[in-house]
Amino acid sequence: MADTSVFISGLGLIGSSIARIIRLGNPEIKILGFDPDSKQIAYLVNEGIIDGGAPFNKGASSSEVIFLAGPVVNIISQIDKLAKLQLRKNVIITDVGSTKVQIMQAAKILVNQGITFIGGHPMAGSHLRGSKSGRSDLFSGAVYFLIQGASSDQKVSELKELLKSANVKWQTITAVKHDKLVAEISHVPHATAFALVNSVKKVLDSENLNMDAAAGGFKDTTRIAASDPDVWSSIFLTNSQPVSQGIDDLISNLNEIKQAIDDNNKPRLTKLLGNAQRIRNNLNH
Repeated sequence: MADTSVFISGLGLIGSSIARIIRLGNPEIKILGFDPDSKQIAYLVNEGIIDGGAPFNKGASSSEVIFLAGPVVNIISQIDKLAKLQLRKNVIITDVGSTKVQIMQAAKILVNQGITFIGGHPMAGSHLRGSKSGRSDLFSGAVYFLIQGASSDQKVSELKELLKSANVKWQTITAVKHDKLVAEISHVPHATAFALVNSVKKVLDSENLNMDAAAGGFKDTTRIAASDPDVWSSIFLTNSQPVSQGIDDLISNLNEIKQAIDDNNKPRLTKLLGNAQRIRNNLNH
């Protein structure tokens, strides 16, 4: 891996964390980066996390491994750009997008040219943004999904070796199953947090109160509502059917709780809450 050159497009939280992970495990590797915000590049260069910035076409054409770490719509657009470039022989292209069906569909144009494309998604993140928020341990202990496709075992092994210091749990899954799963465990919770904040704000405004009245429990529950709205609107729209179905399922469960409250049915209400408590406690193990 010593002679490998890596190009990372998108140097926010995830992209800059990948740069840190690669630098930690492979300090000899040359890392170039691209981001629309030049301040992100300058910060990472100054900190010695990447070796320099490069325009997208130049950075991609000169590297053996390419990470696409921007919003999903940008990843899809950049896949189309890559298909028109003269890339290095045996290049590995991978992404870290939060939805996979549309990305893997777009990537067929690369696969049909004999180019390796490995769909990926580390199940870790933060409501924080920007290259300063990245961490070399951001993915530690988390599942890192790899999408079933035409990639050779050797190429997948090379990617895993490059990210060896990430300390992740690698798991292979189909694109369809991935999008259904993340809709339930990530996308719908984010949609819920966004909706809850808007709902509470409306109620507090009607009572001439401000958000300072919100207690710690509310802040814990809605922490992820501080996430980037542009990124998350893109995620919702590129995984619309599973997210919509997940919201319907959530509404159904809320209605069960509402009905038990309306009926003053404490045994039923306690059972519903108890089921959730047991499931939540199991997450700690």
